[in-house]
Amino acid sequence: MTIIVEVLCAIYLCIAFYTDVTRSKIPNRLTVPIAILGVGLHVATDSWTGFLYAIYGAGAGFAILFVLYLFRAVGAGDVKLFAALGAVTGLQFTLQSLMYSVLYAGAIALIIMLVRRKTWISFEEGKMLKFPFMYAVLPGAVTAFLYMP
Repeated sequence: MTIIVEVLCAIYLCIAFYTDVTRSKIPNRLTVPIAILGVGLHVATDSWTGFLYAIYGAGAGFAILFVLYLFRAVGAGDVKLFAALGAVTGLQFTLQSLMYSVLYAGAIALIIMLVRRKTWISFEEGKMLKFPFMYAVLPGAVTAFLYMP
């Protein structure tokens, strides 16, 4: 990844983290421009190859998170976040970020359950355990950045 992509990705994830934690929402006005910018950046630097690089990343991020969305594991904003992240960073980084994010989310959920001493579904309340996925995405992306070849 180039320094421009790294900085853009870092700024994007920090803003998304802030909005998800404070408002429980990742707005379209954040994800759509980043996705367009990611595709445009790669087209400008690598033409058709750059376009495919961005589209494969965006498609993978969208498709995998959309499946999780169907199971109500993540929100729609998270789906769009990973699509935009994929457009900027490409397929490999997106998949690695997603893998680490899911691992971090599992660890966070386990810690919350241990602290609360409850099962995944609290039968008294009938509600599932929820927390902003960005708690896991930000460290997941940092881990992918640090360990990516």
